[in-house]
Amino acid sequence: MFNKFRFWGKPYCLVLGGGGNKGVYQMGVWKALREDHIRINAIIGTSVGSVNAAFMASSDYERVLNGWLNMNANDVFSLPNEKEGRFSVLKEITRQLLTKGGMDMSRFRKYISQFINESRVRKSGLDLGIVTFRINDLKPIEYFLENIPNGELIDYVMASSGLPGLQPNIINDKLFADGGFYDVIPYNTARKRGYNRIIVVDISGIGHDKKDNNFGAETIFVKNSQDTGDIITFDHHTYARNVRMGYLDARKAFGHYNSSKYFFRINKRTICRIDKLLTDDTLFGEYSKYLGLLDTDDTGKHNRLNLVRKTLPADKAIHRFPEAMLIECAAETLRIDPLLHDNTKQLINEIKNRINEIKNAEQSPKDKQNVFEKIQRLGKILNSALFAGNELIAVLLTESDALKHLKFLSGFYPNLVPALIFFSIVEKL
Repeated sequence: MFNKFRFWGKPYCLVLGGGGNKGVYQMGVWKALREDHIRINAIIGTSVGSVNAAFMASSDYERVLNGWLNMNANDVFSLPNEKEGRFSVLKEITRQLLTKGGMDMSRFRKYISQFINESRVRKSGLDLGIVTFRINDLKPIEYFLENIPNGELIDYVMASSGLPGLQPNIINDKLFADGGFYDVIPYNTARKRGYNRIIVVDISGIGHDKKDNNFGAETIFVKNSQDTGDIITFDHHTYARNVRMGYLDARKAFGHYNSSKYFFRINKRTICRIDKLLTDDTLFGEYSKYLGLLDTDDTGKHNRLNLVRKTLPADKAIHRFPEAMLIECAAETLRIDPLLHDNTKQLINEIKNRINEIKNAEQSPKDKQNVFEKIQRLGKILNSALFAGNELIAVLLTESDALKHLKFLSGFYPNLVPALIFFSIVEKL
């Protein structure tokens, strides 16, 4: 359960991992931090994490978020317009690699400079740390604000953000490369700095992860629950999705949700309603046909909840709220995007709507027979990809003969049986 009093104590050090354009995910985490009024007294970043650290210390969330969401390739790379053809673009990339030692990042420097207010950063009182890698002597360097000359913060942020293939950054005649060569998630830097209340944001960046010393520390880990895409991408839909993911993942880490893959908090009232429906004699008569694969004769009310729990996949059966896992099995079976909703009522209504669409869909007898024939041939077919999810569900809900294949089907779809059970009661919720 989310406990706001937990965060009213000493502040946290925020550790931001590297990962190129995946870093937009950290904007969602920043939003969650702001909403929960979680105090931060230090931010330490590697690569794009150092960029976002400087952004956050500048304290202009809406402006920075818009900057991320509207960033295009031309804001980062000095390349010809795509209208000039791929050959022209490849030719310029080759020229920059051969003559400059990497892609020219002057446009990127100019773009992020709009959102970094060094004066505000220095007045914020935040302990800002940046991890980079010095190429000359192959030595990792951890810079903090007191070591960075006034007016040069952007130089050190760029020094931490030199991904392979990008032009190395030069400070005082020294070449610097991406901090991920040393530590893509600078958790140990935070520990060495003396922090023991830490929030780590891992965006699955490529690099060396030295996160190996959390003894004696209170650490909250926030990590992307789904794929965040490529390190270098300029797809605005991906940007928006990653912000949403970062927000929800952070809220889950802070205790707002008690679900597993999805993002909702099931309360006692909903649990009691689901339990009452599962033990109802009439509804049990409807869903008991899905329990045929369980070897038991004890179907009394006292044992029905236990029987339903036994249908859950192993990774869900252990959950303390099997009722929540029934909802998740139904949502996964219907292929509902986990990022779509963030409360129980919305997700249950989405499941209801999807089921009604399936039941009301006009499926020709021929189409239904095709799916049914595929199910009948399952003894010889081992490719679950043959089945469109809605078509399979429609047949199982309407064709009683298909249920004799349910045990075999559940081997391919471990969520299927608990999902069918939930479909039997969902209209009553």
